[in-house]
Amino acid sequence: MLSVVLESFDRPAPPSDQINLNEAELEEMKIAAYERGYAAGWQEASASQAAEEARQQADLLQNLQGLAFGFHEARQHVLQALAPVLRDMTAKILPRIATDTLAPLIAQEVAALAATADPPPITVLTHSQCQQAVLQLLAKEPGLPLVFKNDQSLSHGQAVLRFGETEIRIDPDEAIRRIEAVLAGYFNTKSQETADG
Repeated sequence: MLSVVLESFDRPAPPSDQINLNEAELEEMKIAAYERGYAAGWQEASASQAAEEARQQADLLQNLQGLAFGFHEARQHVLQALAPVLRDMTAKILPRIATDTLAPLIAQEVAALAATADPPPITVLTHSQCQQAVLQLLAKEPGLPLVFKNDQSLSHGQAVLRFGETEIRIDPDEAIRRIEAVLAGYFNTKSQETADG
């Protein structure tokens, strides 16, 4: 007898999705799946936290830069407002202070010189308008060998003390000029920094 093998057009049975595992294998698979999920969650949380920290640091840096700029700008406004006041003070008030303090400064220097044994005569040179105040103050120190002379080349805030070969210059005006130069230099520097941005 002859047998013919014919092609079968029947659908093969689908493979079964069912896996037969014993309890120990099933438990191992559950643990492995849990660990993979836990690790993936941890990585995602760490990445999310790192991104949030980077964003917060960027925000903080931007806020600090804004504060620094605001502080610098406010400081510049205050300095610009103070500049005329300080200039007026050095131009108007300090010269008056220098004139008022001239006599006490001379008295201090003369007292130091008079403390030496047998002091030589001390010549006090001042502007004529300051001489009266100096005379009144030094009159309280009787017995000092003082000679008063006018020197119109001296300003109201200057005096020169001469004794022997020594000369002492008292010049509060020079201190005022230095203060004015420092202020001018400071405010000119600050103005330049503002212009340069």
